[in-house]
Amino acid sequence: MFAGVIDLTDRRSGRLPMGARLALLEADDPGPAVIAELTAIEVHTLGEYDQVVLLRAWERQRAWLDAVQQSVLVAVGGPEPATRTGDAKR
Repeated sequence: MFAGVIDLTDRRSGRLPMGARLALLEADDPGPAVIAELTAIEVHTLGEYDQVVLLRAWERQRAWLDAVQQSVLVAVGGPEPATRTGDAKR
């Protein structure tokens, strides 16, 4: 890139304004890399609008984690309800 030009698609750039970085993080595919970057952002240093964008980015990550967890729960629990023997004796 040319000196003084900011690549607005590089969310890891230290020169990118926080609002633009947050917008890229919010729009990016959920996953561990985005979660790591969101964790590094100190919410109290942000203005009110950017705090809301950060919250939306976290909500997207949470939804992704919930979906991952659901598939694990099905794997652990199985597709059919388990029948346990001996439960009536307890």
